[in-house]
Amino acid sequence: MKTNTTTGEGGSAESQRPTALKMCEPTQTLEVAHYPGAELTTNDERVRIKVEELIERSTKFIESTIAEAIREGSVSVNDPKTSASQVFSYVLGLLLQARLRNDLNVLRDLQPTVITMVGAKQRVPSDFALSA
Repeated sequence: MKTNTTTGEGGSAESQRPTALKMCEPTQTLEVAHYPGAELTTNDERVRIKVEELIERSTKFIESTIAEAIREGSVSVNDPKTSASQVFSYVLGLLLQARLRNDLNVLRDLQPTVITMVGAKQRVPSDFALSA
């Protein structure tokens, strides 16, 4: 099944704040891959500033979720800021690949990889599944 990677149509529309171990569900991070005018950031300072704000906000959300998971003892990482930056970069790169290929199968390993990146101590079942 191919899903519109810009709108996320075809995936779960869960809008509540995820638990610490479900922090990077693909349906909640799809918006990251399509920052408005991202390709214009070198030509328009206002666009660059807005994109930077969006990146900062997304990274802060991931960081706070990782920090919460650290307090709960759910993950083994020690530096939530660095881990959030790494997770954000990975997710953004993977979403870009999915968008360029117009294929959500690229995202198949997103959640297990992020869980490994943060050293999650128990696997959380995903409510987002890609059909074969």
